[in-house]
Amino acid sequence: MESTTTAYTKTFSIDLERANYHLKLKKRKRKRILIVLIIWILIFIYFITPLSKVNLKVSGNVYYSKDELVSMGYINENRLWWLLDADNAIRVLESYDYIDNIEIKKSFFGTKMTVSEIYPVGIYDNKYLLNNGDLVIREDYDNHSKIENITSLDLVEESELEYLSNKYSRVYLSVRNKINEIEIVKDSNNYKYVKLHCYDNRIGYFIVKVDLVYLDTKFNQNKYDKIIGEISKNNVEYSREDPCLVAYHYINEEEFRIVENFEEE
Repeated sequence: MESTTTAYTKTFSIDLERANYHLKLKKRKRKRILIVLIIWILIFIYFITPLSKVNLKVSGNVYYSKDELVSMGYINENRLWWLLDADNAIRVLESYDYIDNIEIKKSFFGTKMTVSEIYPVGIYDNKYLLNNGDLVIREDYDNHSKIENITSLDLVEESELEYLSNKYSRVYLSVRNKINEIEIVKDSNNYKYVKLHCYDNRIGYFIVKVDLVYLDTKFNQNKYDKIIGEISKNNVEYSREDPCLVAYHYINEEEFRIVENFEEE
């Protein structure tokens, strides 16, 4: 009697384990089907959203707009991003005179284009000084009609233009647009500094004295905003005849201050 009961118990246990095993298999199968289904749903959603398209983001452009670059490079933003012929777009865009370099990177979350333009940083003797040091007639620059304000460099010696263009081109366009004129001055020790003749409608006219070699690092957007904030405390609108004078005093000093006379520095 005991052996029969034992055999029955063993058989029942085996059947129970087998049933549990099949149940686990079914659950795993359902889970796998659910995961595959979710993946296909996500793929479907991805394909019907703009994420699967070229979704171009442009950086580094100065005077060329995104729309112009898209048109010039024959880029169809409605196409799937992996079908974009990036090499052809780069080849076509770099054939334009005032585009130096184009980089295009494609990914699941959009296409990034980095542009390196050759653009004017100032005007000298009625010619544009480009950021590569070249001088061109204004009408020869493709985007000349877009330039609303540009710095006069007529007080700069021609021999200084190439070096100046290298430094000045690194100053943000939004800041350069506030600078009407640049003057390069030599002190008693033949050290060169620049006077930046600026105008901002919040405070009027002001002149900034800064060492030429540090022009691109000291007079950036951050410093410009700080200068405007400091001058604004005076609640004075300065005129062209009586501008506010701002100076950086030493090569290694990052701070600036309003002064009475540059020659006393």
